[in-house]
Parts: sequence; C-alpha cells; structure tokens
Amino acid sequence: ISFYILGYMKLFMISVIILFSLRIWIGGTHRKSLMGCLIQSEVMFITIICVNNIIHISAIEQTIIMLIIITVDIACCPVIDGRRGKYSHRKIMKFKIYSVMAIILLNITAFMCARYEELLVACELVQLIEIVTSKLLQRKGEKYENEAH
Repeated sequence: ISFYILGYMKLFMISVIILFSLRIWIGGTHRKSLMGCLIQSEVMFITIICVNNIIHISAIEQTIIMLIIITVDIACCPVIDGRRGKYSHRKIMKFKIYSVMAIILLNITAFMCARYEELLVACELVQLIEIVTSKLLQRKGEKYENEAH
C-alpha cells in the first residue's frame, strides 16, 4: 500500500519479480513471524526504490555487479534455512546453476529494456547484502548440517 501511495507501484511490482527470481534459487534470511517478514520485506523494497533513484550505471558497471553477485552466489549460495532440512550436494549444485542462469537472464533483459538497469542493480545489491547478512547470522557449521552427504 505504501508504494502505491508514494507512486512507486510499477517499480515495486518489477522489483518483486526480480527479487523472487533471485531469492527462489539464492535463498536468504527468514523471519520467525509474519510481522518480522513484513517489516524486513518493506525495508528491502524501500531500500531498492531509494537505491534505484540514486544510482546511474553504465553497461560496464552493470556487468561488474553481475559478475560479483555470480561469484558470491557460486561461493556462498544457496543460503538454506535450518528448518528446511538437508539438501543433497546435487540439489545444491542445481540451485547454483539455476541462480546463475536467473542472474544472467535478468541482466540481459534489463540491458535490452534499458529502463530497468538501475532497478535490477538495486535488487542485486540488496540481495547481495541479504546473502552476506544470512551467512554472518548463520550458525557455524550449519551449511554442512544442511547438506546431505
């Protein structure tokens, strides 16, 4: 509702699609309550809209950010919540492949549309912060507990 009132409904909807395309494969932090989730989501989307309004990037900068998020994705993702159970190494590798494909496809689409490059980069930066935050908050060794051998 707040994005509609502020006149950012279209950007909000596009950023939801972008973040959903990233988070489904990359993962991230999860809140224990619905209220916590709503607050975290609101903060994420406000951050995306603010960053989108501030930055102006070139194709080279977009490519560099894409390569950074792909590198972090391959090294650290998917971020698996401890309540989801154990994932096989094969399933984790599948998530990595799908997330890299999603990142590349989103970047190609944003580059071709030319109007949403900054929005994509804003979403990628917020997702990158989410990955780092998730990893910092994750209990030591949880990655190995979630990976079935």
